[in-house]
Amino acid sequence: MKVPAEKRRQAEKARSVFRHDLRTSFNVLIGYCEMCLEEVSECEGSESVAQTLELMLKDIRVLLREAEYAIESANIETEELFRVEISAWLKKTLLGAIQGLIKKKKQLNQPESCQVSFTHLELAFKRLTQQCLNPFVEAHFIIHQKEESEESKESGECVDCKGLVLIIDDQADNLFLLKHRMEKLDVKVVATESPLRALELVKEKNFDVIFVDLDMPEMSGIDFLRALAKQGRITEIPTLVITASDNKEVLSECINIGAVDFLPKPFENSILKARLKTSLTRKKSQDREKRMALDLRLEKARVDELLSMVLPPATLAELKETGTVKPRRFSDVAVLFCDIVNFTSYCEVHEPEDVLKNLHSLFSEFDAISEMYGIQKIKTIGDSYMAAAGLVESQESPLQRALQAAFAMIEASRVHSAGWQVRVGINVGDVIGGIAGTRQYLFDLWGDTVNTAARLESAGLPMTVTMLADKVQQLPKNVRSYPLGEVELKGKGALKLVSLKFYA
Repeated sequence: MKVPAEKRRQAEKARSVFRHDLRTSFNVLIGYCEMCLEEVSECEGSESVAQTLELMLKDIRVLLREAEYAIESANIETEELFRVEISAWLKKTLLGAIQGLIKKKKQLNQPESCQVSFTHLELAFKRLTQQCLNPFVEAHFIIHQKEESEESKESGECVDCKGLVLIIDDQADNLFLLKHRMEKLDVKVVATESPLRALELVKEKNFDVIFVDLDMPEMSGIDFLRALAKQGRITEIPTLVITASDNKEVLSECINIGAVDFLPKPFENSILKARLKTSLTRKKSQDREKRMALDLRLEKARVDELLSMVLPPATLAELKETGTVKPRRFSDVAVLFCDIVNFTSYCEVHEPEDVLKNLHSLFSEFDAISEMYGIQKIKTIGDSYMAAAGLVESQESPLQRALQAAFAMIEASRVHSAGWQVRVGINVGDVIGGIAGTRQYLFDLWGDTVNTAARLESAGLPMTVTMLADKVQQLPKNVRSYPLGEVELKGKGALKLVSLKFYA
């Protein structure tokens, strides 16, 4: 089942546009990385920072080449296959690489005079991360959908007839007779005396059956079969050999190459009708099987894509392998709650459509930030965003990752057009993770650590991170704490809390 030529041209054009969009993001990232390198090179004592930036530049350029190769290699049999395949590659491969680069950047001792350029570099990483998470939301990737009849007309198929047949014979009389008889059987016929021209036609049109003469001066029927086999089309299009020969060895060779049958000369109308009917039935059956296989691939890809949006990778792998997910205890997990201040009053004076649009925009930023710093989004509850670091065994410094994400979320809300302020609460400890119920799967966390993190967020100050005072010794050097005293937390009693701020 060949994709119509016009649809493939549209897909190629769309892939080119998508490639352009991704290249643009990479170009911005490379540009700011080069700018940082130039500024750092002018600062004394920053040789190690410059070396790290040079290595980052090299890695970014390698990623760009890998991304272009992935886009070029992606399946464009249908728009959806391309989208699913590229989305999977971006999320499985490129996002992990971006996290590694951001980790290198965070370890740099950035000169104070270069902070503006490094901030732009951070934003460039976030933009690329957002593209990986939602590659087709803002992209111009569109394949113009056409009615089946329009596609058929452009590809050379007939709509009201039983099939499209290609006849190749160097004798004009034979061509005329075969064409005349087949058209009486309600098939559309394309006839040519040139086997070379026929090979080009096969690339352009969706033929259902091919009849090829065995003895032709330009190219023999056997050579045509071999050329068709190289194109990979001989198994897709039932091909019959027209011959007056009874040479069994020659006919056997034709069958071995891929011909399905032969039509003896002179033509018997009953035999022609039977051969043609059998071949058309065979082609329709093949096309139906390919459509079913394609539908199954798409359904599997859709399911995998949807599940990957709501389940952590390890949980998804367990679910697919065993059909269930066992609850697990996770130690040293940093649970984060980020909530919008005065969200209810904001909703009362704004249209619901505007509220949802802004909420979607901000939470999309939070999704990108979560991916950048390697923390797992758990869920959103109204205007509250929940995430956790440390659910992956190989992760280091869950608290540091959560703090980096928290301060990035605060900054994202500060510059967001909605003008919202947020509060963030973080707590570290043991949690239970798993799936409750058998419908509408949602991976969730339970335990005192989770409840306390939610209470800390509610008790915090706008645009700050709130933690328990006894966790201060775990803070990185660039985070300062300010005591809030003892605060009454629902269900927890009075606990000493601290407010955290980030200092570059």
